[in-house]
Amino acid sequence: MNSQTLAPQTSTARLIADSPVTSGPAPVADPYVVFDRVQKSYDGQSLVVKDLNLTIGKGEFLTMLGPSGSGKTTCLMMLAGFETATSGEIRLDGKNINDVPPHKRGIGMVFQNYALFPHMTIGENLAFPLEVRALGKSEREEKISAPSTWCRWGSSATAAPRSCRAASSSVSRLPARWFSTPSWS
Repeated sequence: MNSQTLAPQTSTARLIADSPVTSGPAPVADPYVVFDRVQKSYDGQSLVVKDLNLTIGKGEFLTMLGPSGSGKTTCLMMLAGFETATSGEIRLDGKNINDVPPHKRGIGMVFQNYALFPHMTIGENLAFPLEVRALGKSEREEKISAPSTWCRWGSSATAAPRSCRAASSSVSRLPARWFSTPSWS
């Protein structure tokens, strides 16, 4: 795998090959996710993620672009807690989460090969994790209305995933963080 580094920016991150960022996280008015000098190695020699310094503000939308093997998924896996950082610190809302288990982070991940429940509508698929967390119907509807607007699904939210490929594809790409709340507090 190639070692790549994400450069911090206010609204997007770019992958920069073999060029570590050493200045620390960029200042953001309301930092929510912070990767501070994070590195990841699977074999103890080659770095898959090299000196990652990235700050994402609360409410900010971030896109990570890069070739296969550049560390994008590894970064998300570390944030979700499914992988551990070899070194560095990952903070969520000011709290170091390096040692917080995945089930207490309130972060979910959807992989490229997504799976939606075929017996539920697109809207029901969106609402399901909120229902599991015992949110009331009005709060669930409020939370799923924003992504429905962003993705311009219109009436597709009441359709089955198999009948609307574009909508079901965009459902799978919604950030799971939009729907969850950390459980350590």
